[in-house]
Amino acid sequence: MGMEYSKWCDRVTPEHDVTIPFTRMLAGPMDFTPGAFINAARGKFSTKGPTPMSQGTRCHQLAMYVVYESPLVMVSDYPEAYKNQPGFAFIQKVPTVWDEHEGLKAASRPSLLRWPDAMGTSGTSGR
Repeated sequence: MGMEYSKWCDRVTPEHDVTIPFTRMLAGPMDFTPGAFINAARGKFSTKGPTPMSQGTRCHQLAMYVVYESPLVMVSDYPEAYKNQPGFAFIQKVPTVWDEHEGLKAASRPSLLRWPDAMGTSGTSGR
């Protein structure tokens, strides 16, 4: 799922966005359009059609320009959404191709790998 899904559903969450560098980018660069400047927290997010918003924060959107390997990156909102807005200068200056690459280091959290057992208690992996 890319940012365009935010126009009709609420499935592109910050949790989704931090997962895809470890899934979609395994084979190399990916196509994803970050940079939404109309942002909302999960409880206030809504699909708005012609003026879509994203879940999370503007800082989250800007970080994707650095973390995601995507040599053809653009902005996702209409041009007026960026005029005189904090963060737009960063988008103008951030490179689309880097001279050096460093692999992301991450570990799964056991709380994400939880399951119920037959007795109604839960078990976790990663212990």
